[in-house]
Amino acid sequence: MKFVVWIVGAAVTVAACSGGQPVGADTSSTAAASVTSTVVTSTSTTQPTTTATLAPVRIAIAGDTGTGTTEQMDVARRMASGESSGDYAALVLLGDLIYPDGNLDLLDEVLLDPYADVLDGDTILVPALGNHDIRQGSEDEILARLGRQSPWYAQRAGSALIVVLDSNVPNDPDQLAWLESTLAASQDRWIIAAMHHPPYSAGYHGSSEEVRERFVPLFKKYGVDLVFAGHDHDYQRSRPIDDITYIVAGGGAKLRPTGTDSFTEVSESALHFVDLEITNDELRATVIGLDGVIDEFTIPYAQSNQP
Repeated sequence: MKFVVWIVGAAVTVAACSGGQPVGADTSSTAAASVTSTVVTSTSTTQPTTTATLAPVRIAIAGDTGTGTTEQMDVARRMASGESSGDYAALVLLGDLIYPDGNLDLLDEVLLDPYADVLDGDTILVPALGNHDIRQGSEDEILARLGRQSPWYAQRAGSALIVVLDSNVPNDPDQLAWLESTLAASQDRWIIAAMHHPPYSAGYHGSSEEVRERFVPLFKKYGVDLVFAGHDHDYQRSRPIDDITYIVAGGGAKLRPTGTDSFTEVSESALHFVDLEITNDELRATVIGLDGVIDEFTIPYAQSNQP
C-alpha cells in the first residue's frame, strides 16, 4: 500500500504530487569549466519498487537559506529562472529556515517572500527543521504556517518518496519507529531522504555521528537512494556508500570553507541549489551556482530492481 501525504496549510497549499511534465533548466551557456559529470551506479536489490509509470518531475533543493540577504535572493532568483520550462514539483529546504533563532515574525521575509516566484504555481514546499529554527521553541508554529503538522513526514514527488526527518532529535523513538514503518511500507521507485545535519560531511561542522548511527542503518536496510542535508555551508557529494549517495547542499545563502574526506567525490564552497529531475529510469541532478553548473550526476535505476 502506497504512503501518500495530503496537507493543506495556512500559508502554502501542500498536496501529494505524482505528475508533471519533463522540463529542465538550460544552464549550458553559463556552465563552469570545472563541472563534474558523473554516473553513480547502484547495485542495491533492497529498494521497494512499483509498477506505476509516472511522468518525470523536477524538484529544487537548497539548505541554510533563511538569512534575507542579497546572497539568498540571488540563489532564489537563479532557482526561479529554472522554471521557465515549467514549475518545479517541489521546493525542498534543508533547515535553518529562519536565522538566527527561528523567529516566527521573520517567516515571510526570509522564506515565503524570497521563494514567492518558485511557489506561485503548483510547487509544493517541503521544509526540514534546522538547529537555528528551534532556538525560540517556535518550530511547531513555523511548521504549521508552512502546512506541516510534524517535523518528520513524507511527500511524494513523481515516482519518488521524499522522507523528511528532524535531525535535531535523531534519537527520538517515535521518529525512528515512523521512519522504519514508512520505509518498510513504501513501494515507490525512488526514496530520497532530506534533513539538516549531514551523516557524511567534510565541511566546517563535519559528520553528525548521531544521525549516522540512527538513520543510516535504516537507509541501507530499506534501499534509500539519495540523502540531502545542509548545516555545512557548502556543496559536497559523497562517493556511493552502501549504494547511497549523500549530498550536502547548505550553500543557499552563506558560505564557509569546505574540505574532503575518504568518502568525498566533490566538494566546493559556492552558493548553489540542486535541480533534481526524477524519472522512472534515473535521478538526474544539476547543481547550479550563480555563475553556472557546479556538478552533475546521474543515479540510474538498477536493472535488478526492475519490476
